[in-house]
Amino acid sequence: MQDPSEAETPGSGVLQKSITSGKWLTAGYIIQRGISLVSFFILARLLTPADFGIVAYVLLVPKFLQATTETGFSSAAIQKDGDIKRYLNPIWTVGVIKGFVIALLIFAIGPLIARGLNVEGAGLAIRLGGLFILVNELANVGELYFFKNLDFKKVFWRNLVRQIAYVVVSLAAIRVTPTYWALLWGTLAMYLIEAISTYWLHPYRPRLSFQFGALRELFGYGKWMVGQGWLGQGYAFFEAATVGRLTSATAFGLYTKAKSVASIVPGFLSSVITMVSFPAYAKLKDDADKVRDGLSKSFDLLFALVIPTAFLVVAAGGKLILIFLGPAWLPMTDTFRILLFFFILHTVIDLSYALFNGIGRPDKNVKYEMVKIPLTLILIYFLTVRFGIAGAAAAMILGATPILFVVLRDLKRLAGLSYGAIMMMVLTPLAVSILLALPLIVFKNAIIPLGGVFFVGLLAALGFAYLAILYALGRYWNIGPYKTLKLVLRYII
Repeated sequence: MQDPSEAETPGSGVLQKSITSGKWLTAGYIIQRGISLVSFFILARLLTPADFGIVAYVLLVPKFLQATTETGFSSAAIQKDGDIKRYLNPIWTVGVIKGFVIALLIFAIGPLIARGLNVEGAGLAIRLGGLFILVNELANVGELYFFKNLDFKKVFWRNLVRQIAYVVVSLAAIRVTPTYWALLWGTLAMYLIEAISTYWLHPYRPRLSFQFGALRELFGYGKWMVGQGWLGQGYAFFEAATVGRLTSATAFGLYTKAKSVASIVPGFLSSVITMVSFPAYAKLKDDADKVRDGLSKSFDLLFALVIPTAFLVVAAGGKLILIFLGPAWLPMTDTFRILLFFFILHTVIDLSYALFNGIGRPDKNVKYEMVKIPLTLILIYFLTVRFGIAGAAAAMILGATPILFVVLRDLKRLAGLSYGAIMMMVLTPLAVSILLALPLIVFKNAIIPLGGVFFVGLLAALGFAYLAILYALGRYWNIGPYKTLKLVLRYII
């Protein structure tokens, strides 16, 4: 991200395009999450936490197998200079073969999976879980150009139609079968519409091609992306399987939805910034100053939004859950709070990983994950046994903290971003958030009885006050993230 006055330089053109393209990701995420949250608020009152837990079980093994058989060719193609057309058909063919194999395997071993997770009653649903992966792999491989060319407008439309499909089908199906099957029908519709939309959005038409020799050129970079996929999804699988096995469908449903809600703001920033910055860093990898400038602005934007969110959840998380989800979901309050801090911490790591991938050092991400994952899984087992789903959430923070310090050390060495510079980005949002959170804490007993509308209105007023103070500090005293926010808004609006 660069000051517009420098837009005539090639590097700044990339960063300007990154911000401009990022507006589509931003708009898409806000609209999709808005639709998703509203539908979840409705579905959460019509179904039970156990229903959501069953759906998480169904998707658990198929997603794990999809990730552990990932080739990394798609990411390598995005990072590679020049045209990538000759790689597309072989990449698509590998994916289609993989999808069929996973679907058949899951159908065959579904009863064993159901028995291992103590959900024998959902055996048929688990056997059909591989269909989601097959449909996903049939999508148009031409969508790689969306990411390589920073054409996130098309990503916006792809993601929007898939979210609408999920909501419409789930809400329609729940009138026929008010069980987890309604959610599964909605999920299948989501994957199917997403795959179809890629053919509408890009003119490329893939076909089967067994000329896999062309993919050898992508293997050097792709092997590290494969490692990242294996480790990341292996961790996600064993984390979820451990928590699901040691608790119950109800507790697992609370846990998975606490993760989903807690990741809204950090996940939004992580997905948007990393999706934009990865190809941008790949283009700017030889210009250390512009890489550091982009990273600094990414962190500036991150801290400006996640720090007040953290204070809001700590002060009013239970009240928000009661208003929007109902009393059945209140047991996830503490887990929700802990997971929010985990996602904030991990977003810093994710943004750093995007930098390492973009400048051609994906090996670092793999090595760090090889330390974090075993440590976290061991902690999850023991803390879940002792404290339930809140213990699992705490284990995730404890496992990721050592990696955070190592990553910050590498940012200083590779990008020249000092610890002091990062702390300065934190201080202003932190001070303003503390100031505005005090009324919620001091007058907590008077605020809790407020009706939902009045309470949400109060939070909105505090949000406007937060932005107004940031504006004043930046505009008149040159303090805080005001310049970064102004720069981003200039290209978004």
